[in-house]
Amino acid sequence: MFIISGMFMKANNFLIVFVFGAAVMAGCNTTGGNGNTAISNTNKPVDLEARRQKSTGLTDQSAPPSRQITEADIAKLKWLEGSWRGMDGDKPFHEKIYFEGTTMVVETFNDATMTSTQNISRFELKDGEFGNTVGDSRSAASEITDTAIQFVPAPIKQPDGSYAPIVKGNRFRFEKQADGTWNAILDTPANKDKPAGQKTYKMEQFKASAAK
Repeated sequence: MFIISGMFMKANNFLIVFVFGAAVMAGCNTTGGNGNTAISNTNKPVDLEARRQKSTGLTDQSAPPSRQITEADIAKLKWLEGSWRGMDGDKPFHEKIYFEGTTMVVETFNDATMTSTQNISRFELKDGEFGNTVGDSRSAASEITDTAIQFVPAPIKQPDGSYAPIVKGNRFRFEKQADGTWNAILDTPANKDKPAGQKTYKMEQFKASAAK
């Protein structure tokens, strides 16, 4: 689900978001500010958001994608490695995250046996930018700390070296928790029909069950 590849795509196919390796976009943020999402909207009090920024070390969640991400920054994300289970309402989803050098690979599985891969997403470090592209949408890291990573919509680099004028992608972040879990948080922009929204997925370590 989402979470890594999938926050990018649909949460129960992610992340990551990564929420990770999803197949259906959960929402798009464009230069026009329009977006579509199947995720419920909730309003977050400003004081809670400020508290979250303090706990994660993230300084500016509205910052553009960084083009100064380094190998040392990627090394800070090793807490994301492992097999994980999250819940999308009452529906569980399962993901595995591992690193190949500076590339973060997110595998999403069809069931709890984690033997049949549904989707694979790759977050790659290139020219100082760490992100993932699906079709005409891209999200890249704006900031990485020891306990969090923030992804924001990013322009896609064209063959001639220029960047696409229209930016499509999702805004989401992963936050490490003290108990060994982590949260994948997807933000959706306001549009003419809906206020800004936010959905949190708690990711817990998981051992695949035996196939029947």
